[in-house]
Amino acid sequence: MAHIRRKFYDLMEAHQSPIATEAIERIGRLYAIEKEIRGRAPDQRRSARQARARPLLDMHLWLQRSLALLSRKSETATAIHYALKLWPAMVCYVDYGRIEIDNSAAERRCAAWPLAAVTVSSPLPTAEGNASLSSTR
Repeated sequence: MAHIRRKFYDLMEAHQSPIATEAIERIGRLYAIEKEIRGRAPDQRRSARQARARPLLDMHLWLQRSLALLSRKSETATAIHYALKLWPAMVCYVDYGRIEIDNSAAERRCAAWPLAAVTVSSPLPTAEGNASLSSTR
């Protein structure tokens, strides 16, 4: 999430982009939830994320709709394409109480493993398993 947030933040600062500004506000709401639940048990974090963060992830649809309004070559369109490309890895934290919203290792794991194959009760792949996956990419 931090990588996506940074792209929109830079656009907001440089160009006062309304779309980038709204993206930052939407992402900020997700971070506010994380701040509230930090330190809780994994099951509590997962439940809170499911109830409160998942509905906010309608941002995906909003990004797609916003993209349709932009020139394909605009910096904002580039940032949106980047976010959409990373979307599965960006949102998988919602299903796991043990990982953080800004966890690059977890993002790599979520991107590498089909989410349907990883149940909430199963642990995320180990570093050893992740190493074997990255060698197949």
